[in-house]
Amino acid sequence: MVNGDIYKQIEEHIRGRKFDQSNAIKIQEVKAQVYSLINGNRTQLKNVYGLGCFITDSTMMSDSELLLAILKNCDEEVLLGLEIEFGKKSKISEIIREKILNISAPKNENTEETITTLESMLKESEKVNNKLYSLVCKYMDERGFQSDAEFYNSIFMSRQNFARIRNKAANIGKETVLWIICGLGLNYIQAYQVLSAAGYMFKPNDKRDVIISYITKNIEGYDLDLVNEVLYHFGLRTFFDN
Repeated sequence: MVNGDIYKQIEEHIRGRKFDQSNAIKIQEVKAQVYSLINGNRTQLKNVYGLGCFITDSTMMSDSELLLAILKNCDEEVLLGLEIEFGKKSKISEIIREKILNISAPKNENTEETITTLESMLKESEKVNNKLYSLVCKYMDERGFQSDAEFYNSIFMSRQNFARIRNKAANIGKETVLWIICGLGLNYIQAYQVLSAAGYMFKPNDKRDVIISYITKNIEGYDLDLVNEVLYHFGLRTFFDN
């Protein structure tokens, strides 16, 4: 049985996301602020969505410091959206990756080093069918499952459905990936890794995604039954409805 406080907390979280509006709007607002900075129009920087809380001290900051301050007030989803808006080869994307997300720029390798690196990567890739299945196996092992069958039977998923994650050529639905995530009781970071490996992410404007991501972030030791109870409470499709 789900504690009633959880429903209340999730309802407040959903209302907060609606009040905060979508990340798509945030991306456009940050983009406008960045362009204002680039064009030297600091007076046009607006205090919206909490992004301008530092503007009162902007006269003491260089353009680079101010740009960094703007970007540091963005969550990861907004930053990835900005990379798409400005282009992955733009200076802003470089700053986002190196200064904010701590992703180093690619190394300059000669042809021989590149071939060696690729050969090593290919050998590693042959050990497992794909990154998604490798991650799922890792988390199944950590939770004491002795076989794939033991796990997918425990979450009432068909063998055919689960088997798709072993096949790199298969088109794996997001529903299946979320089902596995909730069945394993993954936390938010683990869930993000599994979703990314399958080519998906939590959508901030999808009520079901918002609820599941909230549970992975805030409820330790949750299981699939709890997730299904919460989804049913909010009138959403449960994982047993597939």
